[in-house]
Amino acid sequence: MYYFLADIRNPTRHTILLYNLHTEQQFRDAIASLENKKVRYVLWDTVVEDRNMKTWFPTYQSPPPEQHWMEKYLEARYEVTGVKNGFRIMRRKDETSDAAVLKSGRDVPNAGPPSVAKPPSSKHL
Repeated sequence: MYYFLADIRNPTRHTILLYNLHTEQQFRDAIASLENKKVRYVLWDTVVEDRNMKTWFPTYQSPPPEQHWMEKYLEARYEVTGVKNGFRIMRRKDETSDAAVLKSGRDVPNAGPPSVAKPPSSKHL
């Protein structure tokens, strides 16, 4: 719905990703798409987090923190610019910030091997 309202296309092939429903590779593919396309803005829906997942789906088991691949990636590559109606509005950190993160040796999830980016055929956030 948000892509429609903003007249943009999802930069990944996934409309939703849920731990224990989707594979690590599917998360890694989405991360690689965000990284390769240098997506500038992300809306992070904080309502769909572990505490509510357990309420909605009582048998839901959250993976251990080290397996929260998307969260690690977003926290490393994006900064929160605001929170509105349960969404974190996040902007991609500039390239100098990316270099500083890599130089610091902090744990940044592997976005996969670098690839040659094709020119986008449509708008992305």
